[in-house]
Amino acid sequence: MTLQQSFKSTAPDNYTGYRTFAAGGFDFRRDEYFAHITWSKGRHIMPVDSFLRALMRDVAWGFFYGTVNFDHVFGTTNRYGTVEMFAGAYNEAYRKAGLDQLETFKSDELMKTFKAMIADWTNQGYDPFAAPGETGAPWGRKQGDNERAVGNVHSALSDPNTIAVIGLSNAERAKAAFASLDREIAATQI
Repeated sequence: MTLQQSFKSTAPDNYTGYRTFAAGGFDFRRDEYFAHITWSKGRHIMPVDSFLRALMRDVAWGFFYGTVNFDHVFGTTNRYGTVEMFAGAYNEAYRKAGLDQLETFKSDELMKTFKAMIADWTNQGYDPFAAPGETGAPWGRKQGDNERAVGNVHSALSDPNTIAVIGLSNAERAKAAFASLDREIAATQI
């Protein structure tokens, strides 16, 4: 297993305002509506809202879950200390065509790129961790940012008290915990 160590980003695009990112042999570019992923053997395009929601799961949970499938082609797998990033590795059509690619990264190094990408690609008013009906739209050219939403989710999920509340099995205890923190939770706007 060779660990990838190449990470790059560009200046913002003159038209869209978004930066392009690279991790190992994968390149990531965003336009108004889609995330474009390219690698030496292929390319893939997916709706930017789906990409951002999956990217936010990886960032918020620190690659905690085993595999995060961004869609039927692209995703990540946590190997506890390292992360595999794949395109087509679990897609029969991509594998048969020889278009699949899997690369391994140190978790903390790939996380830096993912955090920079979610921060740059998330527009003002859009929260990739919120339900689609509860947030703005991710579409269009770069319009500010939503560092508050991105930062609040990561901070909340890093707090052992939040995790304890989420993990409560007794609904009455959970309601009581949220009621006692109501003002503080409301003030964070998450």
